[in-house]
Amino acid sequence: MVVHIRFNKTGEKDFLKIKLKLFNGLYRKRVEIPLIKSKRISLSYEKRSDKGEENKKFTYDDVQHIQSKYEEYLQIMKNGRRLMETLIRKVSVDKLQTEIRFGVNEADWTAYITSFIWTFHSWLRLFFEKKMIMTCTPQHSVYPLFGGSVFQMQLSCMFSIRLGHLIKIGILYLIEKRVSNHRKAGGVYGTSN
Repeated sequence: MVVHIRFNKTGEKDFLKIKLKLFNGLYRKRVEIPLIKSKRISLSYEKRSDKGEENKKFTYDDVQHIQSKYEEYLQIMKNGRRLMETLIRKVSVDKLQTEIRFGVNEADWTAYITSFIWTFHSWLRLFFEKKMIMTCTPQHSVYPLFGGSVFQMQLSCMFSIRLGHLIKIGILYLIEKRVSNHRKAGGVYGTSN
């Protein structure tokens, strides 16, 4: 999987470009998003109410039902998170490059932001090294532009995962889903009421 992200914010012709390539170019997706400025931001909403539902009373059975649904949701999230962490540990990062060109009108703030960006780069590298398999040396470039207000960022990364790992995670997901459905029906812990 290859992902290229390019973000340009210079005040005119701002855009965001994302290119995605899967399976050695078999599947390609390209998205270009122009960033449109608006001077006013307005938010509106409509309120809808049914008169029959306004008078409904909240009972103890409703609380128990909500609690059981919430516990079921937490279990699904726990299983999904565990499977995603297992999958992410199998992902290898083959290429990671960032290039940032930016500037604010004041030179001292540009220097402060430059140090913050380098700190963020080191955190990003540590995150990838802790969660994934790094097969490359990340390349980061920061170019401060003093005396102007501009922001340009290019991110190029290449991830790879073996098809066998995806199949293994899919099978584990299906097994856990089948076991959880079996438990709901009372097949493991006896009959349900």
